[in-house]
Amino acid sequence: MYAIDNKESLERLKDWLRRVDPKERVNRKPFIFALVGTKLDQSSHREVSETEARSFATANKMQYFEVSSTPNNAVAVKKLIDDLTMEMIKIREFLAAQPKSPR
Repeated sequence: MYAIDNKESLERLKDWLRRVDPKERVNRKPFIFALVGTKLDQSSHREVSETEARSFATANKMQYFEVSSTPNNAVAVKKLIDDLTMEMIKIREFLAAQPKSPR
């Protein structure tokens, strides 16, 4: 999560992601990464373009969302929750279909 009106928040996120061991991201149980730009209601003060954020998300195999906590943005928040829930269901179904390894 980063604030679209704060470039430094995206830079800190990039730094955090670099620290996540890529082997851990691939070899362990799957986990979902999503980039969420907050404060969409502050778009007139935007410091991070949607293009820049989407490019970063795509390069890092993340879904991308922009949301705001304002009441008129409930649809975007619901889409974020719905999309991530569907990804979790897909992963669960995929893992359930894998052959069990003998112990």
